[in-house]
Amino acid sequence: MNMSKLLSIVVPIYNTDEFLERCLTSILKNEYENYEVILVDDGSSDRCPEICDEYVSKYSNFHVIHKENGGEASAKNAGIEYAKGDYISICDSDDCVTETGYKLLMERAIETDADVVRGLIREYDENIGVNQIKQRTDSVLRSAMAGHYCNIYSRKMIEQCQIRFQPFVLGADLTFMIQVLNKANNIQRIEDVTYEYIIRPNTSKNKSEIQKQDFKHYYDNFRWREWVVNYMNSSEKLLQMYGMQMGGGLCPIITKEWLKYSKEERVQCFERLKNIVKNIDWEKQKVNENGYLWINKDKFCKMTEPQYTNYLRKRFYLIEPIKKVLGR
Repeated sequence: MNMSKLLSIVVPIYNTDEFLERCLTSILKNEYENYEVILVDDGSSDRCPEICDEYVSKYSNFHVIHKENGGEASAKNAGIEYAKGDYISICDSDDCVTETGYKLLMERAIETDADVVRGLIREYDENIGVNQIKQRTDSVLRSAMAGHYCNIYSRKMIEQCQIRFQPFVLGADLTFMIQVLNKANNIQRIEDVTYEYIIRPNTSKNKSEIQKQDFKHYYDNFRWREWVVNYMNSSEKLLQMYGMQMGGGLCPIITKEWLKYSKEERVQCFERLKNIVKNIDWEKQKVNENGYLWINKDKFCKMTEPQYTNYLRKRFYLIEPIKKVLGR
């Protein structure tokens, strides 16, 4: 078997000096020998730039890009554009790869001339000390939302189809995976753990409380969902193969958080939300729009932002408390 194909491993980095060397050590221990590592320092203010330079000076197959902070999506895209390999993989700088993962992924890729090869993720939650393998799912949305972490991709496919991470904070990984699902003709899977995904307290993977205080992140939740819905609707392949699995789950669930923002901010979200709702074929979904919007979609689509906001106030602060008291 020809094992000479080059694997490019992109490592996006931002202020993770506490974990970076552990990540890079795991890559150095991997059993696939023909690889390059592209370190993309996204304007870190800690020791990450120095650590990157140390590894580049020590290992000839390590390269570094020092760039101004532009967000995780821009860092990953910079690494993809620098890559020279036949296949590309992405490893977050606070995670690890398994020793055999890349070898097994590349073996399958070379055997089958695959566009994509997917492995399994071992997830460790440091908040509760739980270590578990993420099971596969038939849901395309859930599968895509699991991200790119345990996969390798044909660089030829990535470049010919111009697949990139879209500039969102929350949904960039999903936008990348949706494009991959649309363009890939040969997707292979192996039943081996190839990636160790680590959830730590107060990290970018545990953002929910931070996001609730930040309108930019809140609005971004509508933007990336709208992008995916529009992209889905532009692809006959995705609609035929995955449409029923994807649709309803792309609508954001509206909570009391909506009410804390200004009118101008709510108007921005409302226009995005209305576009999402109108472009989902709810009749084919196994979900009820009331569970997302608190109201029937047809009534929602006839509302203005002030009308919808007033409705939510009544719903959250009058109707729901009464229903709770009555035990309904």
